[in-house]
Amino acid sequence: LTSCSNNSDWNRFGLNGKVKTCLERKYEAEKKFGEWENGDSEDYGNIRFFFDIEGNYQCVEYLDKDNGLLGKFIPQRENGEIIEEIYYNKDGKLINKIKNIHNSKDEFEFIVFNKDGEKTTQGKSYSVNNRCVKKEIQTFEEDKVKEEYSFVAEYDKKGHLISEKHTDKKGEITYFMKFKYIDFDKNNNWTKRLGYDSEEGEEPKNIFIREYEYY
Repeated sequence: LTSCSNNSDWNRFGLNGKVKTCLERKYEAEKKFGEWENGDSEDYGNIRFFFDIEGNYQCVEYLDKDNGLLGKFIPQRENGEIIEEIYYNKDGKLINKIKNIHNSKDEFEFIVFNKDGEKTTQGKSYSVNNRCVKKEIQTFEEDKVKEEYSFVAEYDKKGHLISEKHTDKKGEITYFMKFKYIDFDKNNNWTKRLGYDSEEGEEPKNIFIREYEYY
């Protein structure tokens, strides 16, 4: 099964079928009886996505290891495009806003403002087939550029994310993660994947588990 529209958020998030919710949990990888199994749950990296029947994401919740709410992203749309995303903490207080400026179907600019309206981050995002492949990012402190880096994502032929990395302006890698997919559900959405924190890594650092609800 595939999503109804190649331009839906289902497609953008790499999902198949009419997904209603997607809960992703992150664990330390632990080897038991020769197999990689869930170790301790991570405090951060746990996410729940909500979608409407048309495949538009309604919000993203960030959760702690006990499924307690840490924060929530809520999008604002205009003519079908997300023009702003607002992040609230667990108490519903504003943390930041992201303003999106759509230059084309494959490129948009984004500007992040903190709760006081000060610009903290800006950049450009580039997509291929509605999947993000690159971001160029600047962070700011007191209206001056503090850091510049690039984010690059790679996908396999089936559209699964297989690696992501950050490089600084000197081209040095400051963050890297590659993924190996283990299990899938009947809609061909992954339910278990391993995360490695180096290109040569033979042992995974994390295990990611997903659960889905469908319309």
